[in-house]
Amino acid sequence: MAQALYLTDRFSPGYGDMPLAQSGQICEVLNTGRSIGLTVSQSGILMPRKSVTAVLGISRTQVCEDRRAVRGVRRAKPAHLQDAKT
Repeated sequence: MAQALYLTDRFSPGYGDMPLAQSGQICEVLNTGRSIGLTVSQSGILMPRKSVTAVLGISRTQVCEDRRAVRGVRRAKPAHLQDAKT
């Protein structure tokens, strides 16, 4: 039986302790300018406007509740549904 995998919380540059400058680093690593046309201006603004970068992890243990499923990743059930039959 395959082991279940769960999504962690999402973190976006500019929120909390994550520096806004990391948007540029994410875009550079993923080559977003070439792959999807997402670029970062010298002042750190994503273009096209209203674009967002974020990171999340995949864990073998449930670390947060009710995250959207990703292909091959099991969605964690909310606590109040843990005993419900599916």
